[in-house]
Amino acid sequence: MEVFSKIITKDKGLSRTLLTSRPSAVGLSIMNIRSASYKDIDQLLNLMSQLGYPSDKDTIAASLTKYKRSDNYEILVAEHEGKVIGCISLHVMKLFHMAGNAGRITSLVVSSENRGKGIGKALVNAADQYFKSMGCVKTEVTSGDHREEAHNFYQSEGLVLDERRFIKKYQ
Repeated sequence: MEVFSKIITKDKGLSRTLLTSRPSAVGLSIMNIRSASYKDIDQLLNLMSQLGYPSDKDTIAASLTKYKRSDNYEILVAEHEGKVIGCISLHVMKLFHMAGNAGRITSLVVSSENRGKGIGKALVNAADQYFKSMGCVKTEVTSGDHREEAHNFYQSEGLVLDERRFIKKYQ
């Protein structure tokens, strides 16, 4: 079911509504998907903590500033009745070996009380639209081995297990 009625182009530095959903069968009368803003920091902290990545206000504020200054980053939030109930962070990278860009989902979380209601699906659909508008030819996401439910979700959204990733961490 297509739930989006409009998409508005990226306008750097401003909080803007990217998508507005129609009433859905999941019990949410209206849900907006929009660019994150500084007023969302406390709710974003809560969501990141639920995802298992506790942070602090300064770090989230710095990320928002960086994202707003670049066309290659976006943070979208799902908002219902004034409350942020989900978010997805996005990064666009130029591909070296082929034409186009790659879109990377760097985080996706829906509040624990709102999971299973189609919010994650709506956020991924919004990410798809954003990535396509940015010339992306593919989307990728990394998900920890312990997140089997997330793997099933991503596969239901058309992502397929493709490659292996190696990491080197710097202190």
